Amino acid sequence: MVSPKTQKFKIKDVVAAVTELRIGRNAPFFAGEFIGGECRIFKLGYEDEASVAVRVRHPTDDSSRDDTIAIVKAEIRLVQTLEAKGFRWAPTYRGASLTFENPIEHPFIVLSWIEGSALSWDENLPSQPLRDALLQQVASIQLSLITDTMENRDTTATTFFERRLKNRRTQVREGKIPGVSEQDCGDQQALLDAVLGQDRNCTIFAMDHGDIKPGNIIVDEKYNITWYVKNMAAVRVPANKK
Repeated sequence: MVSPKTQKFKIKDVVAAVTELRIGRNAPFFAGEFIGGECRIFKLGYEDEASVAVRVRHPTDDSSRDDTIAIVKAEIRLVQTLEAKGFRWAPTYRGASLTFENPIEHPFIVLSWIEGSALSWDENLPSQPLRDALLQQVASIQLSLITDTMENRDTTATTFFERRLKNRRTQVREGKIPGVSEQDCGDQQALLDAVLGQDRNCTIFAMDHGDIKPGNIIVDEKYNITWYVKNMAAVRVPANKK
């Protein structure tokens, strides 16, 4: 659950926090903002230097400070992994503050700024053939992400999903997933073996975006996808061997 603290971040504090990191030769200035489901992204510009994106996760009531720092560290590892793989739909890492003892009073990451705007998508827009072209881009990016990040692990697909279902059942018991019952979790557990089929013992994992939403897709003026904001939340999941 997002906390009311979500609105507390002030532009002057963001500028001050990034200035402390000494990323640019000069002090940065505020140049724009994007508010996503998981974070706020502040665009800071520099005189005669490339702009940067300051990514600050929304504070939540159910995450401790240690949990928040661990999540930000994982996001840093992720973006560095994508950069090392040459994945071109993700920003590059510029710096970070892994403490609450900064002007923002919250951990944050600084990334290269990728130009574009959030994709608008409804029943009529974008029109064809742009609509199909965008869907093809999304599929291509997802395939590239999987291909670029495949790795062998010691655990199997069955173990991975059993652990996920166990965690989900715990969240249901704690009332953190309204509308889902323990019976629902049990039903999913019963179907697991049949769903995985011959891939139940697969040990190949790859990164996956999960739920892809238009508001997290950044496009240029020609509707070319330049950044998928959810890349920062991609997780490694079992990759189907078929």
